[in-house]
Amino acid sequence: MFRIPQPFSRRGALLLARGLINLLGGVLIGVGLFLWGQALFVEHVKAEVADTFFLLRWVGKISFIFMRVDDKLFLSISEIPDEAVAESIRWAKGLLISGACITLFSLFLQAPPERAKGRGAGRA
Repeated sequence: MFRIPQPFSRRGALLLARGLINLLGGVLIGVGLFLWGQALFVEHVKAEVADTFFLLRWVGKISFIFMRVDDKLFLSISEIPDEAVAESIRWAKGLLISGACITLFSLFLQAPPERAKGRGAGRA
C-alpha cells in the first residue's frame, strides 16, 4: 500500500519546537546580558566623569565642539539619568529570568520514545 510521506512526525515536530524554544530562551538571555553590560558601562562612565576635577568637566562642557569623539561620548553618556539606568537594569534582569525560565521549560518537552518496527517488536 502506498503511504504519503509526512514532512514531520509528531516526534520531529516536538524536537523542532524544543529547538526553537531553546533558541528563544538563549536569545533572551543574550539580550539581557548585553543590556545589563551596557547599563553597568554607563554606571562606570558616570562614576569616572564624576571623579574628574570639576574645572576639567566645566571646560569640557564649554569646549565640547572642539573635543575628540571619545571624550564627547563619555561626557554625553554621563548625562543619562539614573532612573533610565535603573530601568535598564530592571529590564535586563527580567529578560535574563524569562530566558532562563523558557530554556528550562524546553527541557520538559520530551519526544515520545520511538516505537520499534517489525513483527513482535514489543513482545518479550
